[in-house]
Amino acid sequence: MRYLLLIISLLSNTCFSQGKPIVIAVMDTGFGYNKESTVEKRLCKYGHRDFTSDNKWANSFKTVDRVPLDLNRHGTNVVGTIENTAGKGNYCFVIVKFISNGKGDKSLDNDYRNTIRYIVGLKPTIINYSGGGAGFDEFEYKEIKKYLDNGGILVTAAGNNGYDLDDKKNAYYPAMYDPRIIVVGNKNEDGTPHYASSYGSSVKYWENGVNVVAFGIKLTGSSQATAIETGKIVKLLNEKKL
Repeated sequence: MRYLLLIISLLSNTCFSQGKPIVIAVMDTGFGYNKESTVEKRLCKYGHRDFTSDNKWANSFKTVDRVPLDLNRHGTNVVGTIENTAGKGNYCFVIVKFISNGKGDKSLDNDYRNTIRYIVGLKPTIINYSGGGAGFDEFEYKEIKKYLDNGGILVTAAGNNGYDLDDKKNAYYPAMYDPRIIVVGNKNEDGTPHYASSYGSSVKYWENGVNVVAFGIKLTGSSQATAIETGKIVKLLNEKKL
């Protein structure tokens, strides 16, 4: 019940137009990693961007703005996980690629700041950011606050470092910028926190992100838990529109 009340309180400030799709901006490694994902029909026509130097595009989709190709698997799994959880409804995905085929957390460089500026200016209903990193950044904080103040929903990961986020030396962003951000931890099937998931008072939402399969890709982490939470919110928003 507490979980449901928290979600409802967030959704009460969310504005969307009847008849228009819920726009989910997925800030990740791109989309279209494998053949299974080429059947995707829920991509928005506009808004997709690549802020990396890859310049590789998924050519299977009939969108006006080209979809940046996923060379990593992560972004494709995240999109599929959101869709598998959300089910039917009026929504679409905007793919914003800011991580190339490399590994590691975000780096607060100009490319990353351009990504944040762009995605906030896009004004999607929801931003799914299955990632994060250490280091407070004033620019990132202000952009995210602007998005939240305008009724946006940011769903982000607690991280996979196994840290207690209440300890200041373990601060993880964007998860800890604002209490309105939905921060998601990864739990096991029995409800216990996964050993790798970070935790703390800011992590109010927990989903089973272990061995999550989407578009034939199996991954584990707070990234997958975050995508499941986003899918649940999309489902609730669609029910609210009915």
